[in-house]
Parts: sequence; C-alpha cells; structure tokens
Amino acid sequence: MYCILATYNGALERGYKCTLLQNGIAGYEIDEAAMVSKSRPIVSYTAIRYFLV
Repeated sequence: MYCILATYNGALERGYKCTLLQNGIAGYEIDEAAMVSKSRPIVSYTAIRYFLV
C-alpha cells in the first residue's frame, strides 16, 4: 500500500499527471485500499480502452 503512495506522490513531485487504476490496489485491510481510491483520481479499464481506441 505504501509503495503505491510513495510512487504516486513521487511522480506528482516530478510533474507527472497521475491516476490510479480502479480496483488495482491491494492492501492488508480493505479499508486502506478504499481510502486511497477515494482520495486520489482513479481511472477504469473501460475509460482506458476508450482513450486507446
């Protein structure tokens, strides 16, 4: 869980625009993953497919 946040925050600090993949986070507690998903932008597989086609 914390590796994801460190990578995400590091990318933001370097000027990258970041999103997380919906349902792409695992954690020891389900509430931790839900908290991260609710507090940061997420993108779904459907949206990625739409943008790539």
